Amino acid sequence: MATKCGIIETDYQPGELIEGEEFRKFSSEERMKKVENIRVLARATPDDKVLMVQSLKQKGHVVAFLGRGIGDAQALREANVGLCFGNQGAEIVKACSAIVISYKDFPLIIDILRWGRGIYDSVQIFTQYLLSATFVALVIDFAMAVSSSEPPGFDSVADVSSGRIPYPVFQLLWMKLIGGTLAALALLTEKPSQDVMQRPPRNLKEPLMTTKMRNNIWAQALYQIAIFLVIHFKGKSLFNVNAKEKDTLVLNTYILCQAFNIFNTRLSEKNLFDEIQKKKLFLGIIGLIVSVQVIMVELLNGFSGTARLGFGQWGFCIAFAAASSMVTLLVRCMPALGNFKFPMLKPKID
Repeated sequence: MATKCGIIETDYQPGELIEGEEFRKFSSEERMKKVENIRVLARATPDDKVLMVQSLKQKGHVVAFLGRGIGDAQALREANVGLCFGNQGAEIVKACSAIVISYKDFPLIIDILRWGRGIYDSVQIFTQYLLSATFVALVIDFAMAVSSSEPPGFDSVADVSSGRIPYPVFQLLWMKLIGGTLAALALLTEKPSQDVMQRPPRNLKEPLMTTKMRNNIWAQALYQIAIFLVIHFKGKSLFNVNAKEKDTLVLNTYILCQAFNIFNTRLSEKNLFDEIQKKKLFLGIIGLIVSVQVIMVELLNGFSGTARLGFGQWGFCIAFAAASSMVTLLVRCMPALGNFKFPMLKPKID
């Protein structure tokens, strides 16, 4: 059976197939030495299965166990992930399982693993995007509010009508729609790629926020904040515009930066352009963000509280936003800052 399933070859090596009785007679040291080479554990008792799961976990592996009978309950609890088929397993087996598969289809387990890894990757990507976009928005809103000649009051309607808050309500809603709903649809609803199954399971002790993610967040945040502060405080003289046009430049650059930032989250994928072409919803949402922004600035400027921009001003906004992709690539080419350690100088003793 194992050879037909491709688990072992017909000329399998010694130690790849072992019986439960022999396995349980191993000493602890011998078991830990041989457990990673075992491919088939034949005639195994429930205790043998539990011992196998425990040994693999001690070796640092992430263990999934597929149970069926009542005797598998303890091994299901011991494993990192317990699975069972819902139409076969007993109720206690279902209760001990983390995942209950409704259909009797063993290859479905591969899809479950692929989707699990894909969802975890998507959560990391969205977290990275959301933290950088939110931090930038907070800093810019604060800078625009405190630098205003008339600070915002408590009456929101009066503040909007008098132009004393950083952005009118319509612009704020548009920014929140991009940062929340549209970005989530673009980053959390795509099918996982096949590449996720070609890497080993992640370390259980690895945090959700990795050093690489922190570096990307800080790099994007610092770059965008620097650009926006320059436009806000020096935009009138640099671009020869009035206050309303300057505020529109800030808003326009922010929206385009977030559109590019959504794209930047995919820069680490292999065969980037081949994968991107398959993500129709992803491309559609980025196109929607850019299209609505153009319409809001050029056609609905009276309603949205923006000013129309010239071709040169649009070019500057696009260039600033596109440069964020270069920042992302530059950071990923650099060694992780969190892994850098200063060399320790040892005193020389004569």
